Amino acid sequence: MMNPALFSALRPLLLAQDYIEDFREWSGERIDFNMDLIRENPTTLPGGTINRWPMYIWPDMACDLSKEWLNIPYKIDQRVIGKILINRTERYNNMLVSYNFLKQYGDKVMFVGLPNEHEVFCKQNKLDVPRLEAADYLEIATALYNCKVYLGSQSSIFQVAEGLKIPRVLEVCNSIPNVIGSGPGFYDFLTQRALEYYTGRLFNQ
Repeated sequence: MMNPALFSALRPLLLAQDYIEDFREWSGERIDFNMDLIRENPTTLPGGTINRWPMYIWPDMACDLSKEWLNIPYKIDQRVIGKILINRTERYNNMLVSYNFLKQYGDKVMFVGLPNEHEVFCKQNKLDVPRLEAADYLEIATALYNCKVYLGSQSSIFQVAEGLKIPRVLEVCNSIPNVIGSGPGFYDFLTQRALEYYTGRLFNQ
């Protein structure tokens, strides 16, 4: 379920976790948990919360998802300090909301994600915000750790923000709400008013 580009981008972040010894392509070794079985056993798929799917199959994997579960080895990225970072993929969008209100935050907004995602986001919302250049998910995680607020749709980058437990606001796709956060600093929304309210609340606190 993972292409080579995603594997390479994710690897540095996973190897930075002290509870992970290695992350490599499977070549027939004995395994304890075959995650492919999630798609073959009863879960809430495609809805519910992806982070909880394994627990429905392997109860011994149950854990407190409200606690931080990602760490980064270095802590500073001056490019994003005091800024709103946003990622919006081309899937799982709430088409009833607009991010044009971010104009009021001026140069305090940056986009993190793929070039085509950035282009679509700026065009749809009539914005001209810079894109953060990042080589891999470890660099993205470091940027997230340093930003003031993260706004994101249901994506892998939101999951990184969720693991770090930084101030984060999630755009929920009400037809398939399968990436939902928990714990401190998390808010999710379905309406324009809520999006603007939570953004302002976290930015100004």
